[in-house]
Amino acid sequence: MFPILLVLVVLALASPATAQSIGAAVFCIEGAERPCGMNTGICKQGISTCVNGHWSICQGGIEPTEEICGNDLDENCNGELDDCLGEAPPDIGLYLILAGIALFIIGGIIAIKEILGSRGDVRQPYI
Repeated sequence: MFPILLVLVVLALASPATAQSIGAAVFCIEGAERPCGMNTGICKQGISTCVNGHWSICQGGIEPTEEICGNDLDENCNGELDDCLGEAPPDIGLYLILAGIALFIIGGIIAIKEILGSRGDVRQPYI
């Protein structure tokens, strides 16, 4: 009997989310209120009220929504601003390096053609 009573006391002190996740009924004192939700990003806590011995759903808070890119807000309330952008775009330096490599290769091809062109048609064997 004591272990069951202890479990009920622990569940009564648990958050509504914890109680729902384990499928347990959390009994409470009629009219009691407690904060629910989170205060992260744009999210704000609401209030859960004890009705008929059970905690109500969270009311009055601001819940997470889909992230909107580019507004420097955390709409999904995960603690990161504009994380919908995924990976940061490559630095412009990467593009400059790739352009330099391409120009080097093109320049080499042009130089080889000029060298071979000055010797005549290399496809014909010298006799």
